[in-house]
Amino acid sequence: MHHKVNVNVSGGTVFASGTEGDIGCDEPFVLPAIEDSRLPQNQILLGWNTLSFGSLYIPEAKVLNLCSFDGDGALVATNLYAVLGEIGSSYIVMTNDDSPVSLDDPADITLVNVQDGTQITGAFAQFSDGVYEAGAVQGVPEGTYRVIIDGWGTGSKTLEIDADGSGLLALDYHTVESAAEEHARAWIADPSNNALVDKLERVLGGSSIEIGASTDEGYSFESWTAAGIAPEWQADPETGEPDSTLAAQTVIINGRVLLEAHPVANSYQVVFDPNGGIGEMDAQDMVYDQPQTLYSCTFMREGHAFLGWNTEPDGTGTSFADGQEVLNLTSEAGATITLYAQWQEAPQPSPEPEPQPLNPDEPQNANDPDEQSNGRLAESGDGFPSFAVPVSLALASASGMLLCIKKTGRGKGRQREI
Repeated sequence: MHHKVNVNVSGGTVFASGTEGDIGCDEPFVLPAIEDSRLPQNQILLGWNTLSFGSLYIPEAKVLNLCSFDGDGALVATNLYAVLGEIGSSYIVMTNDDSPVSLDDPADITLVNVQDGTQITGAFAQFSDGVYEAGAVQGVPEGTYRVIIDGWGTGSKTLEIDADGSGLLALDYHTVESAAEEHARAWIADPSNNALVDKLERVLGGSSIEIGASTDEGYSFESWTAAGIAPEWQADPETGEPDSTLAAQTVIINGRVLLEAHPVANSYQVVFDPNGGIGEMDAQDMVYDQPQTLYSCTFMREGHAFLGWNTEPDGTGTSFADGQEVLNLTSEAGATITLYAQWQEAPQPSPEPEPQPLNPDEPQNANDPDEQSNGRLAESGDGFPSFAVPVSLALASASGMLLCIKKTGRGKGRQREI
């Protein structure tokens, strides 16, 4: 979104920002300097106001979002109107966050001559909202003066008063705040007591303040950002360019601003070592506070089984399973963590048992009822029933056959037909 700014002096437009859409919202804009020849005779420019908004801007102030909208919500041109003073008078213009400063008693303003230390009090009275005048009738001599205003620091700024009594000192004050994202802290050093605070009020435009930030373990400072009128960042010592990535630095304030510190989680790498095995594995990129699953092992080792990973080659460190989810193996940015494969010698398989030779005297099938029966019939002696032999002889005699029974060890015998 863009808008137009018209600068008006005594009812006439002496400056226009250009065509509609020349100035972007959220883009700082420096109010223009106006040549004396374009001002009414015997008058000097003290500042600008918006009338309707009640804002007051010092000459050549850096402003932001001078946006106006009509009833339909469309952007319209913003008009600024000159605040003029008389040549021959000295003025002090005071604004705080682009609004006029009202002093309880302007007579308390003290001027201190930087040459001889002479002090002048009671010379100023209110001219308009935020503007204080010391007229020629007050008889302030020509010279350079430091200005003391109770509750409002003026830094190194001075009021230059000419021989005709003309002079102008513009003092613009601003609120500066600090904030930080999660895992970071930010602060501002209060110049009055060196206390670390998150908000400073009445910071004089053009003055320097110290800011700083810290981060939690596992995080590093990334940069500052500014919401509002950005300050002048401290220069990089090598390039000389403004550098918002310096956590601790001195900045120059140009307007109301919120300074926010941004941390970043540290990155590191996990490297996999075969530790006696063979093969290759890519390094694994990790980020602090972001869990990841370890790469599966692709190493091989002959005669060994993979057991997992360890932070020490001999397994005395921290162990991890293959494919385990891990978190925060280190908090150091850019560090490298090496995981060593752990191996166990694989067991050798048992040999197959040799087959036993068969005994021709033993039944080949102990469960066969026929072989069991034949064996019982052939037995004699202790293992043979007492009635078996006579019955067998009788049956053999009746059939005309003669059986000879030869007894062998343990009562066993063989039958032979004759």
